[in-house]
Amino acid sequence: MIYLQLVLTAIFWGAVFHLGKYAIGYMSPLSVAAWRFLLAAIMLLPIVFWRTRPDFSTVRRNALPLLAMGLIGVFGFNASLFYGLQQTSPVNASLIMATNPAITALLAAWLSGDKISLRQRWGFVISLVGVIVIVAHGSLHHLMTMTFSTGDMFIFIGNLCWASYTVIPKRFINNVQPMLITVTTITTGALALAISAES
Repeated sequence: MIYLQLVLTAIFWGAVFHLGKYAIGYMSPLSVAAWRFLLAAIMLLPIVFWRTRPDFSTVRRNALPLLAMGLIGVFGFNASLFYGLQQTSPVNASLIMATNPAITALLAAWLSGDKISLRQRWGFVISLVGVIVIVAHGSLHHLMTMTFSTGDMFIFIGNLCWASYTVIPKRFINNVQPMLITVTTITTGALALAISAES
């Protein structure tokens, strides 16, 4: 069952880039992102209350890092992602985001002092080489003459935002239930996206 869940996660994540590219043809990037996370928040809230007894006092004690997670990881990532998809292809976006595990590990090492194992380092190198080969279509000439668009830069900024979202809880948040972290940051980010989309 766990392997099926992992496969479905990869499929859903991969679909985001293509569906996002399609959606921004009909709505602004901020509107797409706002609807995405407003719907997610609406569905998650009853699940959190049903499956856990949320302790909101811990949310108050960790308000600043949770707010940062919502603004950086949800608002920042999605605004960058959907503005990026306006100017680059879903394939480019997914390939840039494929470097996220490496960027997250490096950021965690910098902020939390986590050590990067030799196996992780080799994994970074292999994944980076794979991304480069795919982006360059296996051509050294194509690689040497390749340029990055503004959209690619937006996607990379979103990549950094998502890495920050992943690292912040370990370094700055204490004793908050994982599902409560998720629903709090998603709701915060969704409201910020909705307000920005309307302004």
